[in-house]
Amino acid sequence: MEMAETPPEPTRERRPSKLASWLAIAAVLVVIAVVVGFFRFTAALERQVQVPGSEADAIVVLTGATGRIKAGLELLRKDHGKRLLISGVNPATTSKQLIDATKTSKDLFACCVDLGKTAQDTIGNAKEAAEWANKHKYKSLILVTSSFHMPRTLIEFGNAMPGLELIPFPVKAPAKKWWADGRTAALFASEYSKLILAWVRTGLFPGPRTSRLANSGGV
Repeated sequence: MEMAETPPEPTRERRPSKLASWLAIAAVLVVIAVVVGFFRFTAALERQVQVPGSEADAIVVLTGATGRIKAGLELLRKDHGKRLLISGVNPATTSKQLIDATKTSKDLFACCVDLGKTAQDTIGNAKEAAEWANKHKYKSLILVTSSFHMPRTLIEFGNAMPGLELIPFPVKAPAKKWWADGRTAALFASEYSKLILAWVRTGLFPGPRTSRLANSGGV
């Protein structure tokens, strides 16, 4: 007597687990949040303004882009601060080279300008400026850097020197559509990613934040 063949069991479809589904949704939401945040970041750059007549104990310029040092020196000339720190200067750069490049008087440099040569990034700028401010017992600083760099600068400086009043003075690049220029778009994207990392890092290792983060037209 022949035995009837047992029919094969039907193949069961593997359904994605609830955890995998939630992780996929979370990943999509994170991507959307990052993209929206990036466009908000670039839009905010256009709304940044310099506060005319702002005064502080001293001024800090972060090197890195044309116009920052000249803007800081102009603030110093007009007595918006008692002294100026240029942070992140190449160790090989001399005061004479900066005097010649900015067409500034030797007397102004001799009396009121300090060159910081230890900082290699924004965190280093903040540390260098904090030590300088503490040495001179300054309670308020005008920060001069590029507009796209200002948000991260405020985070790092606020974390490094709690209690000081920080007044931003953003230096804007010539107006142009950033999305039409590949280099500018890449620069903004890189700075935005660094800004997110700064948010995360200072959130995990914060210093008490009591500095005034104000918006910073003409000198």
